[in-house]
Order: sequence, then structure tokens, then C-alpha cells
Amino acid sequence: MKRLYRILRVTVLLSLLMPWVAISAESQNLVDIELNLGEDESLMRIIGAKADEIRKLTLSGYLTAEDIRFLVSKDGLINMEELDISKASIWELDGADYYCYYNRYYYVKNNTIGYLMFVNLPDKLEKIILPDNVVEIEDGAFDHDLQLEFSNNPNFVVEGGLLYDKNKTRLIFATDQADAYVIPETVTSISSLSFQATAIKQVDIPSSVTYVGEKAFANCTGLSVVKFTDRGNKAEGLKIAGGAFMKCDLSELQLPDNTSEVGDSAFYENSIEELVLPEGIKCIGDSAFLGYSATRQFVPSSVESIGVNAFYSETLNSIEVDADNEYYSSHNGALFNKDKTILLSFPGGKTGSYSVPNGVNRIEKYAFYRSVCDEVELPSSTNVIGEYAFEYSKTPLVNLSGVERIGKYAFYRSGIKSANIPLVEELYAYTFYSCRNLEYLNISGAFRAGEQAVNWLTGLKTLEVGEMKIGGDFHLCPLLREVYCYAERPPVGVSFKRGIGEGEKTKVYLATLYVPKGSYVYYWGSSEWGNFGEIIEMGDGSVEEIGGDGIAVRTVDGRIVVEGCGDGVLAEVYDLSGRLAYAGEAAAIPELSAGIYVVRIAGVAYKVAVR
Repeated sequence: MKRLYRILRVTVLLSLLMPWVAISAESQNLVDIELNLGEDESLMRIIGAKADEIRKLTLSGYLTAEDIRFLVSKDGLINMEELDISKASIWELDGADYYCYYNRYYYVKNNTIGYLMFVNLPDKLEKIILPDNVVEIEDGAFDHDLQLEFSNNPNFVVEGGLLYDKNKTRLIFATDQADAYVIPETVTSISSLSFQATAIKQVDIPSSVTYVGEKAFANCTGLSVVKFTDRGNKAEGLKIAGGAFMKCDLSELQLPDNTSEVGDSAFYENSIEELVLPEGIKCIGDSAFLGYSATRQFVPSSVESIGVNAFYSETLNSIEVDADNEYYSSHNGALFNKDKTILLSFPGGKTGSYSVPNGVNRIEKYAFYRSVCDEVELPSSTNVIGEYAFEYSKTPLVNLSGVERIGKYAFYRSGIKSANIPLVEELYAYTFYSCRNLEYLNISGAFRAGEQAVNWLTGLKTLEVGEMKIGGDFHLCPLLREVYCYAERPPVGVSFKRGIGEGEKTKVYLATLYVPKGSYVYYWGSSEWGNFGEIIEMGDGSVEEIGGDGIAVRTVDGRIVVEGCGDGVLAEVYDLSGRLAYAGEAAAIPELSAGIYVVRIAGVAYKVAVR
């Protein structure tokens, strides 16, 4: 319906008070207002009470941060459809001159449309005519459903729903007016946030572009086609910044051969089925392609840097590296540094058993993130497990007896069944949190456990601890039945008492506690330790004889000694994770690290504690 407007006669009093105001109104009581603001005048104080009666507002003069806060308020100009500030100046005052977006504050700069300045606007606002004297427009300044115009600005231009600098080399912003855009071949950079969360389905990017900004196309959930074309003068190198195409709908991607860098999460959560990295690419950021759908990934010789989880995919079976790459290598489908001392990434879809090569001393953070591998065997050379290394991994068995340091969240909610880590001195936050399948845990060398490092171990049956001073909270271990403590006095940092429900509480009254010789009375008298169903001194180290026939197995000075069998009798020694620690003559068992071991002689098994 065509709107009818009438000019209101301004009263004498109004003209005396506000001679610079021109008012018109429409038949539905909405008015158009022109207003010139002086340096010390406030838009809110002048029209605040009548703000909801304004359809179009034309402003000249000085716009301060206070004025901008009022303009974008959803409680003020709720019926405004058009804002014309072409003759106004955005004005920076001394002091705290800021506008706010969801409790975050941004300071006004002279003649600058700042980051998030015109975002989250009144619902009915459709069009803004921008100032002629603006010299800078920062990324992410506008809502995408706006129509933008300039009256006569010498520095910027709007064409076809796209906002550029005057020479059209920088694409600053895209309005949500089309589902496909062909970017002009004059453009060399696409600004951060420029297309974010628009309804775009296809974009054609010319070879002149050197930079695609952070989150430029992020959350464009309908964007299924991105074409990097040969139009325009080919740039020397293309950098795709962090999050540039995250959470789009790409199933196909052909990166141009001049791509030099792909930033963190650049193509995060796209279903790209095949990714060909061009020879010449150097840097690939953290989680750059995380969640894609490839089954095999090849890394060219030019790559110098690969971030953590760059190629995580639940479908990926193999990562292969060009033999001429100077920084990376591969072995049996996994990614390593060049000399294979650090395992960097294991394919998320690879199943079966995997033996980490000898010489690897570190498992990098996120290396086995969400792994579905059936079993991982670590060599004795591995002494460091990085942060989040096995987070959410379904891998049930990992040999850790030689490991000296484990990072935070390393086994968070993983499927690990046995953890023999007597050499680890400190557990960091959430190391084994909610490992519901963990049945055996040896942390006899640890003096400290971080926040919830050993919490929610509902499958734990056997525990070994030492001089734990802080944080050993074993409150939710209802199946715990054996605890071996090697401290001469009850450790003050271990607790079994609290729980959130009877079915989940640790039931120490059903468990047996093994303590050093001569320590019984101290544990029996402890309020924390005295409630175990049975407390047994370990004596000389022989904890439990599972077999007999006159053979005795005990420890002497930290060594396992077998008595009562003849020369040449063979023995096998296993730790409680099932790993073979020794095989040979029973009389020559070497010194082993602290822990509980099972010694098998002629088919008979003996359990013994080494302290």
C-alpha cells in the first residue's frame, strides 16, 4: 500500500527550541525527521520519548558513541525503516566514548565505521545511507540484511550488493541479496566476516585474490560451490585465513595452485570427500579440515607446518607424505615429524592394531583424538603423552610403563582399560576423567593429581598409589576391590569417601588394602583408610600366591626373586596391563619399575609387588 505523507506545521514553541528540526508524518502516525546534531547535543535526549514514532531519520552534524548506542538499540527506534547519515560525522570524544555489543565495548574513532557498529539493529531497519566523509570501514561492521548506500563518498562504493573500497581491490561486505556472487577480478582481498552467515550458495573467486579473511564465509550453511578461477592477474600466493569457510556445505574443493596457507579451522566441518593439496602450499593450520570426509590424505613436499587435528576425519584411513618433504614423514598411515621421534596424527578412521615405531619419544596432542584403533602398542622410547592425545579415543589398551609425563585431558573419556604409569610424577587436569573402562591404574610415582584427573572411574578394580599429596579423589569407583599403597604413612592426598549416590560410591568396605610392612596400624587408625574390608601388610613383597609346588616368589631390594625351583627354569613376567616385561631364566629376572606383576612359571602364576 502506497504511504501518504503530510507536512506538519511546526509550532512557534518547537521552532524556537529546535530550529534545526524538520518533521513530516505519515497517515499511520509515523514521521520522517531531519536533525542536525551539535557537538554537545544528544540524539536520545532530543527524541528519546518519540523514538518509536520515527520511520525515517536523517542526521547531519556530529554522531558520538552515545548517539550510536541509541541508534542501534532495539528498545528505541523500533519502527525506523531508513537511516540517512550521509551528512553526519562520526565523532570521537575524549574519555570513554564507546558503543556496546553483547556486553563487549568498542571505542569510536573519527570518521570510522567500526567493528560491529551497525549490527543487531532494530528489526524494521532496512536501509542505511552512509556518511560521505567516512575514511575507514572495519570488518564486520554491518548486519547482512541491510541495504547500504553512499550519497557521494570518495573512498567507497556499493555495487550489486557488495561494498568495496573505491578501486574495488578490497571487498568489505556483502548484503544478503543474492545466492551467488561473481567477485570482480580487481579484488585482491576479501575481508573478514564479509559474507558470514549469509544465504549464499555459490561464489566465484578470481585468481587476483591474495587473501580470504577470517570467517569470511563462515556459517554459510548453503554454500556448496566455491570456484577459484583463472580470472584476473594471478596472485603470487593465496592465504585463506582461519575459519574462512567453516561450517559451509562443501563436498568438493579444488584449491588453486598458488595457495600458500590455509588457516586454523578454515574448512572446519565441511564434508569434502577428496582434498588435493597443491604443491607449493606451506602452512596448514589447526583443525583446518577437521570433519571432512576424505579416506586418504597426501601431503606434498612443500608443506612446512601442519597444525593439530588438521586432517581429523572419522573416515580417514591413511596420511601419506611425499618422501622429499623436509619436515614430515609417514609410517603405516600415521603422520610423524621428519625423523619419526614425534607421532603427530593418527587417522581417525583407521582400525586394527598399531605399533608405534621404535624411537618415537612423544605422542603429540590430539594425535589419537577419537581414534577407533583396536590397540596401540608404544615402544619403550615413548616418555611423553601430549595434551588431549587420546581424548574420546575408543582404543582400549595402551602400554604406558615407560611414560614420564602425561598432559591434561590426555585420556579424557577414552576407552583405555589399563594404565601402568609408575614413572609419572604429576597428573594434570582431567587426565583420566570418566574413563569408564579403566580397570587397572598404577600411579605409584605421582604426588599430585589435578582437577578431576582420576574422577568417574566407574570400572576401576585395582589401584596402586604412593605418596599422593594432592588431588587423588577416587570417590566414584564402585568396583574397586584392590588398592596397593606404597607409602609408609597414609597419603593425605587420597580420598575414597564422597559420592553422589550409593550405587556409584567407592565401597572400600568391600576392598582389600595392601600396605608396606609395619604400616598396618597407621592405616587402620586413619579415618580415610581405616574402613577397608581388609588391610594386609605386603611384607617382603609377596602379595598373593596363585600357585604352589614349593615355589616362592618375593621381592628383595626391589628385585623379583624366585626360590624353590632348579636352574634353567623359565619364567614370564607380566605387568597388570598384560604387557610382557621379561621372559627368560627365573633366576635372572632384572630390576623392574615399581608395580604389581604376575610371574608365570611352568603354567603357575604368582602375583608380586615391586616397590
